[in-house]
Amino acid sequence: MVPLLFIIIVVTALSLLIYWVLANINPTENISPKTNRFHYELAQELSTYGESDLFVPQNSIKFSGNDAKNMLAYWNLSRTKFEEDSRHNQIKPDTELVVLRIYEVNEWRTYYDIKVKSLSGRCRFELQPGNYYYLELGISNRDKFIPFLTSNTVRLSRPSSVGKL
Repeated sequence: MVPLLFIIIVVTALSLLIYWVLANINPTENISPKTNRFHYELAQELSTYGESDLFVPQNSIKFSGNDAKNMLAYWNLSRTKFEEDSRHNQIKPDTELVVLRIYEVNEWRTYYDIKVKSLSGRCRFELQPGNYYYLELGISNRDKFIPFLTSNTVRLSRPSSVGKL
């Protein structure tokens, strides 16, 4: 009788432990994209590209560059617009939720979120030639994305094959 009682207690304790673990798992916490096709850099070294290029007016985003390895994004979102738009969409205005979403458009549209956690900043991208790209700065909360700023669309031309046999 004692071994049977012990087995019942152990099974009950393990069942409660498993239930507790499964109930406390956040399913979106550890999900990462299948592949990261976008190489990017968020760093202080980007200031070496020149101070005149770093200025963007308040509440705007700029996406520019001269080739696939030097595409630069600059954004500047005012705290007032951030808080107003967050309240309008019934989301807490938390800068920890701010992301830069890059869209790649070819036969289909895909995107990748980069946590920037700031209302103004810059980012350098290495992208695939031949596709269209644009950016949105917004807040990502659970399964909901609310854009605050949208950039211009850029198309990276494919390298020419002139002179190749």
